[in-house]
Amino acid sequence: MTNKELTASLAASMVYMKRQEEADKHPITMWVVADLSSPAGRAHLYSAVKHLKHSHTLRVGIVHNPRSPSTKLYRGSQIPLAIHTALGSQVPHIARSFVTKLLKEDNIHAILEGTESLSDLEVHGMVMEVYLKALDVQTMAFLQFHSAFCTQVLGFEPGAQGVIVNGRIIGPLKDQKTFIEDDYNLLEKYTQKSSAEKIVQMLTGFTEDTKRVSDMVMQVGSLLMSNQQASIASRTDVQFAGDQHSVLKIPAKPEEPAYDVTFIVDPVSREAQKVTPLLRDLPNNMIHQVNIKSLPQEWMWCETWCSDDEKSKAKTIDLCNNLQTKEPKLNAAKRKVAEWEEYDNEERRIFENFTSNKPTLGSLSADHIEAQETSTQPRDEL
Repeated sequence: MTNKELTASLAASMVYMKRQEEADKHPITMWVVADLSSPAGRAHLYSAVKHLKHSHTLRVGIVHNPRSPSTKLYRGSQIPLAIHTALGSQVPHIARSFVTKLLKEDNIHAILEGTESLSDLEVHGMVMEVYLKALDVQTMAFLQFHSAFCTQVLGFEPGAQGVIVNGRIIGPLKDQKTFIEDDYNLLEKYTQKSSAEKIVQMLTGFTEDTKRVSDMVMQVGSLLMSNQQASIASRTDVQFAGDQHSVLKIPAKPEEPAYDVTFIVDPVSREAQKVTPLLRDLPNNMIHQVNIKSLPQEWMWCETWCSDDEKSKAKTIDLCNNLQTKEPKLNAAKRKVAEWEEYDNEERRIFENFTSNKPTLGSLSADHIEAQETSTQPRDEL
């Protein structure tokens, strides 16, 4: 499957935990990426479901990223299996309560050691009989699918952890670090203010299907985030072979910290002219050090500043007015560009040939009328 197909398939099959049984829109969608067979992965998810208890705008899904995806049961695999089955067989807020209870390490230890069973962790409102029947037929195939998504789409190593909030990927977290409850709270507030709130307002009235609205907010947020990331370049230290003759330097005060700003411009372009207001305003708003680097000289040959020997290497020739000689531009063009007079004469010949052979409006109308008269028969003869 392609990355697009994997993502679409996972999004379509994702089951979410919510704060309570509510049919409201959820502008924040978090996919918690974790290996639930490890203590660090369980702690990562546990913080998310604890925060979910206090949030009306959040829904949480789980992306399993096991260290060794297998279709066979192994020690610890019953935990992701039990959680995945709960999400698929119980209503969202009941599933959240059960998962919260199951993720406590004391209960995990008791389940793995066999001193307690999953039935002992039943929460209020849970239909345990339905859950146990679903658990009996649940396979481990979902782990392979989730693992393929993590490796192929996210670029995560097996067992790595992270968070995807409205399409924005955070991770992989290094050194088995996990999000705590405050991290999820801050991430939700930031996403709400930066994009989700505005998208929900735009979609209000579009449909009454709250799940569809929540899905659309996630998809639109993901699209906007990808465009934003594509348009933002990382910080780059630009290295040049030399800057003795083509760089204008505006130094900062040596005793103070400074921003280092570099403009790379074609000095005779319109874009270069836009730099002027910045140079005027920057000293008033920030401590700065500005370098303005021009393109190589062969990009633009100018008679005033360049030698005749450099003209043969020029990609373009500047035909600007010479303020010293005040020579007319057309005369200067004929002198500077060897082919100019040849092309100019050819253009003039084509124009004169066209105008001399062009029929006048009156003769065209007369010919047209005459043709009509000779080809038209009287009405009574038809």
